[in-house]
Amino acid sequence: MPAYESDVIAQIDGVQYTTRIHSLNVDKARASECDDGLNVESEDSNYINRPILVEGSWPESNDECLLSADTVWSTEVSVGDKVLLAEGTSDLDDTFAVHEYTVSGFVRSSYYTCSTSVGSTSLGSGQLATFAYVPEGAFAEDFPYTEAFVTVDGARDARWATDDYQSLVDATASRINGISDDLLASRLDGIRADAQAELDESRADFEAERADALQKLDDAQAELDDAKAKLDDAAAKLASSQATLDSSARDLVSGQAQVDSGRAELEAQRAAAEEQFAAAEAQLAAAQASYDAAMAQRAMLAEQLEQAQAAGAYDVVAQLEAAIAQIDAQTAGVPEQIAQGRAQLAEQRSQAQASMDAAEGELASSQAAIDSGCAQLESGRRQLASGRPNTRTASHNTKRAQTSCPPSVRMPRSSSPTPRRSSPMPRPT
Repeated sequence: MPAYESDVIAQIDGVQYTTRIHSLNVDKARASECDDGLNVESEDSNYINRPILVEGSWPESNDECLLSADTVWSTEVSVGDKVLLAEGTSDLDDTFAVHEYTVSGFVRSSYYTCSTSVGSTSLGSGQLATFAYVPEGAFAEDFPYTEAFVTVDGARDARWATDDYQSLVDATASRINGISDDLLASRLDGIRADAQAELDESRADFEAERADALQKLDDAQAELDDAKAKLDDAAAKLASSQATLDSSARDLVSGQAQVDSGRAELEAQRAAAEEQFAAAEAQLAAAQASYDAAMAQRAMLAEQLEQAQAAGAYDVVAQLEAAIAQIDAQTAGVPEQIAQGRAQLAEQRSQAQASMDAAEGELASSQAAIDSGCAQLESGRRQLASGRPNTRTASHNTKRAQTSCPPSVRMPRSSSPTPRRSSPMPRPT
């Protein structure tokens, strides 16, 4: 009897347990009987490892499960509690179709002969804490069988764990192992055959779609060829009328080039000014840092002076007073110089911005004149095309390269002012 099995960490009543989850054929379980609480009777001989329902009921849907009746739970677990799958030995979505279950009952299973030693796992501490059963439909649709239960002829009549019982089981296991390679090859052949069939079907669909696409491309190419022939004929008829528009367009292109050159020069001046401003800012920052360091040193010397005066170390007092006096002499007037430098820098920025705004205004005026010329050129094209409605597209596409009005490129206005070269900033001594 094939079956599914997978280890998970399940959260039950707020506590996590390493759990081995088995699949259960619910229909076969429901059809079985267990009157004495020990032996499960079933008319289906292929129904193996039959769990005994101790409390509750068999699952009615794929989101219900059965828990071990012999597990010592950390809390009071009962029918109706929720079981949430938190982690698995593989991706939960690849293994299970359902991740949360409601407990419908409790069972005992002959698969587990000792309630305190359920088995080992790669999860958690390495030891399984409990087991559970879920309907076969709770496993993912494409999840493969992971185990197979078999019966051995004669084993039912032998006592379990005796040499006679073990020899029967070992002989059967040996025969199964002997054909395992053939079973594996057969399984691989089946997988390959399914994959090849799917590939063949996909290839057939692709070829059909490809043929349809090629036919559409051929039809489209024929239409394009016909349209091109018409356009070429129209372009030839408009060649002489286009000459005047070409000359106007060249003049506009030349004017646009001059405006673009002016913008480039303006941006170069702006970049140079920004470098000068940055250098001036650096000088002021260095002067401020030097002054702050001198003031910090003076504060430290003043503190030492108070300590020396209190201790009566007059030779040290004289030295400290001389050092403080030297610092005062070196820093005298420095804050005013720094403030004056910052004021000069701000004034230069303002003047530079005004100069740049004036230059931008001149360029904008020139650009407006070019845009006006372009509008007139386009108006001439429309008038030429309106006189020959069947060749309007040809006029637009064929001669566009020679008579195209230059694009009106609007450079974004820089947020940084563009100054004249600033005067050197004063530095503290």
